[in-house]
Amino acid sequence: GAELILTSGGISQGAYEVVRELLEPLGAWVGSVAMQPGGPQATAVYRGVPVIGFPGNPVSAQLSFALFVAPTLRAVAGLPPARAERMPLAEPVRSIPGRRQYLRGRRTDDGRALPVGGPGSHLVAALAASDLLIVVPGAVEALDAGEPVDTVDL
Repeated sequence: GAELILTSGGISQGAYEVVRELLEPLGAWVGSVAMQPGGPQATAVYRGVPVIGFPGNPVSAQLSFALFVAPTLRAVAGLPPARAERMPLAEPVRSIPGRRQYLRGRRTDDGRALPVGGPGSHLVAALAASDLLIVVPGAVEALDAGEPVDTVDL
């Protein structure tokens, strides 16, 4: 009776990616999206049920869920979309060109977006201390404090 199957891990390019090995013969799309963290992704249908495969890293999986699945679940449940707004950066950031980066952040009392922790997808404590994502476009290598950025609530 499942309506949706979510998986985490087993979809990268490694030699023993068990979820990939199961889904690809079913016609799944397994690939990478130009974002960090959260590049590896998968979609498939198993016995008529949609399958979404997330990366195995905990921060990557959580951000992938927040960006790709939560908006649809919120809509189906009749909830409003997560708040998205533009606000100034509290401090400068650097980014990897060619990938949209989602930095964990916190809204300051004066309405700025403060990055929390680094960009690494293993920094679970930084995610726990965050209440929003700071979106750094793929073509951007650096942003100065005070520059406006798009954010989305977690």
